[in-house]
Amino acid sequence: MPKTVKTEDNASQVVATKPAKKTPTSSNSVATKKIATSTKTAKATLLAKPSQKVSSVSEKSISSDNISVKNKTVVKKTIKNSFSSFHAVGKRKACVARVWLSIADQKGSGVITINGRNFVDFFGPRSVYSKKLEIPFATSLLNISDFNLSISTNGGGMTGCIDAISLGLSRALILFDAKLSMDLKHAGLLTRDSRVVESKKYGLRKARKREQYSKR
Repeated sequence: MPKTVKTEDNASQVVATKPAKKTPTSSNSVATKKIATSTKTAKATLLAKPSQKVSSVSEKSISSDNISVKNKTVVKKTIKNSFSSFHAVGKRKACVARVWLSIADQKGSGVITINGRNFVDFFGPRSVYSKKLEIPFATSLLNISDFNLSISTNGGGMTGCIDAISLGLSRALILFDAKLSMDLKHAGLLTRDSRVVESKKYGLRKARKREQYSKR
């Protein structure tokens, strides 16, 4: 607004002055602060939303993984129960025999395989080995043709292999029926034969054989 200035002649002169700048009031400053804080919070929420989505997705993926792992364990258990095979290990001399015993689909249709070969192809036509294999079944009053035998041997000769198979088979029959343990134990089929070839001695021809002594 123009100001009036009084002089000595009591004459009023009109002086044009520039309008003074309006200083922001307290209400305006509060409003601007509120707007600034609201924009900051909006930015923070926009930045926070993607991280929340990622965390939720990761939680879902973890839960789905747990479910899949549980399903896998259940499937493995059902497979073991369906095959109903009994595994045991027998040893004799340098031979290690692993025996898998399972019930045949039909009575009298049992199959015996040793290292992927038939029993007769592996041991030959000699009846000594077949009789040794039938001893555990005969003592437990079972028929060998009612079971499937899958055997894998490593090391040793024929006698070592058949004795290791007999021990592993006796242990597998106990897993099949625990009541057979007493009969097999009394027959001596559960004891591991610890006899091994004695090692050669230094200065001798064999383990105990010496050089021929000549008096003169």
